[in-house]
Amino acid sequence: MTEIDFRNIAEADHVPIIRRDTEEYLRRFISKNKIKHVLEYGTAIGYSAYFFSEICKCKAVFSVEKDEYAFEIAKRNLGMLDSLERIHLIKGDALRVTKMIIEESNAAFDLIFIDGGKSHYLELIQEAMKLCKVGGYILSDDIWQRGLTKMDPNAVARKHRTSMRNMQEYLEYICNTSELETEIFDVGDGLAESKYIGRNG
Repeated sequence: MTEIDFRNIAEADHVPIIRRDTEEYLRRFISKNKIKHVLEYGTAIGYSAYFFSEICKCKAVFSVEKDEYAFEIAKRNLGMLDSLERIHLIKGDALRVTKMIIEESNAAFDLIFIDGGKSHYLELIQEAMKLCKVGGYILSDDIWQRGLTKMDPNAVARKHRTSMRNMQEYLEYICNTSELETEIFDVGDGLAESKYIGRNG
């Protein structure tokens, strides 16, 4: 399984995967910060787990996916890799899995990559910070929601207003909580880079 194989599968099934400019940003970021242990929310077909493990050479990648169909496709795709032992797939609700990891282990990650259901970003990061090393990073992908986040509420269709408000609240939180130092980048569909500085600042 190669990068081209993954992208062909994604395009054929109309499954979004990390964009090429986001991927290039991540490649430089992981190298610069010597990222070794990654927790990812949103496995989809497994491409980003492959990217972290095979291209960026991270030592361990834990990837959480709620959708059973997507999980099985990811397991099939990643099963073709020789280094599958570095990738740990977990099927289940992201928040529930996070709480389970907190309760059952002392795991601490260099990088937490949030790329799942956008409406749950705020609730999720508040738990995910408990799994991030002090000095580690939480990256939130697709924060612009194809421009929706930046729009005037009066110009947004009623069915999209909740999604817009949820993401705006999320961005306000990560930019203002004392536990994080956050920068927003216009990469891909928007990327937030948050450095976890600890509970006491």
